Amino acid sequence: MRVQGKLSWNPKGFAFVVTQNGPDVFVPGSDLMSAMDGDTVEVEAYRDKKGLRGRIVSILARATITLSGRYRRSKKWGTLEPNQPFPYTIIIPHGCEAGARSGDLVMARIEPPKHEKRVDAVAAQVVQALSFPDDIGEDLRFVATKHGLPWLFPAEVVAQARSVAETNLAAESVRRRDLRDRVLFTVDGAAARDFDDAVGIEPLADGSYRLTVAIADVAAFVKTGTVLDQEAFNRSFSVYFPEACIPMLPEVLSNGVCSLNPDVDRLAMVVEMRLGPRGKLLHYDCFEAVIHSWARLTYGDVDAFLDGKG
Repeated sequence: MRVQGKLSWNPKGFAFVVTQNGPDVFVPGSDLMSAMDGDTVEVEAYRDKKGLRGRIVSILARATITLSGRYRRSKKWGTLEPNQPFPYTIIIPHGCEAGARSGDLVMARIEPPKHEKRVDAVAAQVVQALSFPDDIGEDLRFVATKHGLPWLFPAEVVAQARSVAETNLAAESVRRRDLRDRVLFTVDGAAARDFDDAVGIEPLADGSYRLTVAIADVAAFVKTGTVLDQEAFNRSFSVYFPEACIPMLPEVLSNGVCSLNPDVDRLAMVVEMRLGPRGKLLHYDCFEAVIHSWARLTYGDVDAFLDGKG
């Protein structure tokens, strides 16, 4: 019988086809037929003493695969020594190394074979070199390299970040609501380095409360389609270690103008809510604003205050 599903590859060399409704189908490495992890495939399955077993007969949709590893150059072509097991030899043709030098740690994108016959090697293209600050320990280098986490930013991304960080806040203030006199503050962990949101609450004359939540307006600096936007898209998120962080945006933004640091003016998106005496939402409004955080508080600070000890 034939079934369809997604291929899940095992580092030991075999794979399973995961189906939606039936049991998984075991596929030995010799029957992968150029299929790779994440591909949607059709498999010819049969039952033996250990369960369902099969061979790939068709690849219905290819997955995008990127790997980290060490680039090695030779006279005819380059190769990638992947940090994690991979079922095929990875060839990087000359001209596809994106400036990487032999021995560099890189991220590479696999080029799927154009046919569904059994293969021993696949081609790949270097996406970017992986480089690290000099003061990063070997443990963090190992983790970042294993998972292909780019630490340093390309020069053009850094240059664009520095340029947009010079956005004229005075000009922006003309078209935004000015909330710089409103008491807002951030609450984060003691080791936090960037501050995304600020809050403030105050009683009103009629017995209701005004709650303000301000989020750093990153979109004011990172415009769609720019190299800065593409780099942030590729990273998707910041990665936090106990003693370090790999940011999604260069530090001039992530810890600078896109961070709601205390005692400086910042651009923000704001939700302003009016709450009844028992917390019922009576009204809300969303708008762009300029704010001024009055304090950088920690969870410990606030907890002590709520307990009447601070």
